[in-house]
Amino acid sequence: MYMHNCSPNRTGLVGAGLLSGLHLMWAILVALGIAKPIMDWVLSLHMISLAYTVGPFDVISALMLVVFTAIVGYALGYLIGMFFPHCRDCSDGSCCFEGETAMDHNMHMMGDMMMEMPKKKTAKRKATKKAAPKAKAKAKKKRK
Repeated sequence: MYMHNCSPNRTGLVGAGLLSGLHLMWAILVALGIAKPIMDWVLSLHMISLAYTVGPFDVISALMLVVFTAIVGYALGYLIGMFFPHCRDCSDGSCCFEGETAMDHNMHMMGDMMMEMPKKKTAKRKATKKAAPKAKAKAKKKRK
């Protein structure tokens, strides 16, 4: 099974591309003059009836929309990359245990990462380390 770390930067770039790409498509639909009929159809699928107008296409507004959504998408992707840093190649179907969802898998990975973190030295561990050289010295004396 192949597993690697996904950098927050990489997931941020993916988020920026997805979110700004969708809004770029919206700007193109507005420029072509077919945004309102498509929105009417989508809203009717959701059983929503609204009175609204789609304004005329403006290049500056479209660029601001795409840039702003790229920034928001990057920020969201970066946060996701920070909290879920492990990505898996699931092409062979062995990605998760049977019945395990991707969220379950990520929670398991976070638990594993927490277990690998170095633990603080407690007083008991310090005492054991101090006693270890004394025990070695006693063992040497017995051998002699």
